Amino acid sequence: MQAGLEAERLRLERDLARIELESEQIAEALARQSRATAKPRTRPSPTRPGATQKRILDAVARLPQPVSPAEIIAEMESGGSPAGNKGTIHNAIARLVKVGKLNKLDVGQYQLASRNGSSGESHTGPTENEPTEPLLTATGAQEAS
Repeated sequence: MQAGLEAERLRLERDLARIELESEQIAEALARQSRATAKPRTRPSPTRPGATQKRILDAVARLPQPVSPAEIIAEMESGGSPAGNKGTIHNAIARLVKVGKLNKLDVGQYQLASRNGSSGESHTGPTENEPTEPLLTATGAQEAS
């Protein structure tokens, strides 16, 4: 009987976590809808990640990169709470790529974007306009004066 009660408690905790997540997603959708129907602003505000996008970014940060959506979902669920609808996760990943928070490396492979917005790839050689030799800051005549 004790094992049955424990199993029921765990099921209820999972259901509660799922309902809380769905409640957050509904609140975000309602907020987006109200912003869409509100009077347009003169300047758009920068996009802030919602709860699902934040959970995705946190999961990606904890994993060795690059990662797949399946790995992201598994990491999100590793804490015992559901990740949410898989379609919602895939859409949120696409939005994170669009706003530059994630980089898409290949089909189904993602990594965190660097803080400066670049792709995170290393660059070792000079560019077209960069000199290959050091620049001199003073000429001999300038040093003598």
